[in-house]
Amino acid sequence: MALRTRDGAMDVATDIYSNGERFVALAGVCHIADQSFWDNLNKRIAGYEDMGYSVQYERIRNDLTKEEVAKVKGGTGTSELYEKLAEIAHLQAQSNAITYLDHWENTDIAMSEWLKLGKQAREMMAILAEMSTALDTLVKLGGKERVGRDLRLGLRWMPVVQHLIPRNRELNSMVIELRNKIAAEALLKAEGNVVSIWGAGHLSGIGKILRSNGFHRESRVWSTAVSRYNVQRLQEPLVQG
Repeated sequence: MALRTRDGAMDVATDIYSNGERFVALAGVCHIADQSFWDNLNKRIAGYEDMGYSVQYERIRNDLTKEEVAKVKGGTGTSELYEKLAEIAHLQAQSNAITYLDHWENTDIAMSEWLKLGKQAREMMAILAEMSTALDTLVKLGGKERVGRDLRLGLRWMPVVQHLIPRNRELNSMVIELRNKIAAEALLKAEGNVVSIWGAGHLSGIGKILRSNGFHRESRVWSTAVSRYNVQRLQEPLVQG
């Protein structure tokens, strides 16, 4: 597991792999995190580049028109949802926080390929839309600050909750494993040392593929993604009356 809770904070791992000839750094991220986490990550990536590493990263590539995107996603995608969550919880979303450069290589799936998954892809998009609507309702009923505090306190449990819901587990497994394979293949084809920026939930699967191709993990470094939030939860019910 590339996520851990320590003293009320949530940490994310960076795993360093080597096959004796070159190095691969899997820089794990939590898609919404403290600004300090993103500042540190941007500095680390710049440091890798100074050492001659090439950079690869996760982001579903949008190769559709605006009209096609609106039609298939119903106006809600992962970036939009994460940005909404981050704004409410006083955190920063990955899409706004990482300084993506033109010479970096996107090694994620294309949206057109994603849609070929058919029913599963549409179902995942429907879940995103439902989550966005539910979040709006919670804010309306409980207040933005209240919901924001609970979001920060509950972030560390999100992977567990997703795993415990059978349908979510099935969808996430399909999506994660498919994208893990794409990311790992790009790393194996690359020349020289590489740093690859991917969500923490992908690190184990990508690492497994690397290990099956002659790499071994040399080290793991932890960075605090969401700091400890010392706020006593309100005891009154979310909806009064």
